[in-house]
Amino acid sequence: MTGGDRRYGVRWRRATVMNLVGLLLLSWIATLLSSGTTRGLGGPDLVLQGKKSHFSTAKLSTTDVGFGLVPIQVETGTGTQTRYVLRMGFAAGSLDGFCLSQTEQFLGTDWTIRVTSRDGQLNVADVSGSKVQFDVTSVTSTDAPNTSGNGISLRGNVAFGAATQDVTTWRDSAGNPVVNPLDAPADLTGINGRLFAIDSDVGELYNVTGEIYDAVIEGPIMIKNLLIDVVPGTEETAGCTAGEIIY
Repeated sequence: MTGGDRRYGVRWRRATVMNLVGLLLLSWIATLLSSGTTRGLGGPDLVLQGKKSHFSTAKLSTTDVGFGLVPIQVETGTGTQTRYVLRMGFAAGSLDGFCLSQTEQFLGTDWTIRVTSRDGQLNVADVSGSKVQFDVTSVTSTDAPNTSGNGISLRGNVAFGAATQDVTTWRDSAGNPVVNPLDAPADLTGINGRLFAIDSDVGELYNVTGEIYDAVIEGPIMIKNLLIDVVPGTEETAGCTAGEIIY
């Protein structure tokens, strides 16, 4: 073949590598987004992956919401370790735009998987679900792109400093509040007494970015314009933190 010749068709070696990367990283979604039917959502004995993911949304709207500190078990590669997270649980919620990303290394190369949902319309829900639980280690808010709000807005009956064990969120089939829905430990030994929590009838968070260990959704869940892609690069260059918050 001369220098002027062109090659058409699929480069199978490159395609095979990318397909393997995609399959391996997509298996991470099954680990991160799980479904449970125990007392809470994940259950008190749930063991999570040790690596956090990044997420962002222009607006998180919730009803019957509780935020509470809880200890979780994470896999470190050499065993499990106890870490504390802010568990966000709500009976129903919606997201205006959503991005979730995590970077993994395959054959010495960094690859980032991104899960996004967006329609380009501000203050219009793109993701909605019921009985939702997030375990996050950091949550921040900015003043863009959502100009209708910044930070967090709580309405209705709001309790600051409640015990995480006393938070109320979703209800059982009989309509009664589920006891200890965030799966806080009943035994306070070794955790310095009560775990701090916030309980509210309605909560809204605007322009949110943060780090998350897992999301548990009992469902049903609706996702508009779902896009899953695997791209070369790190979180800083290809993940949710690399660009503006989507909506």
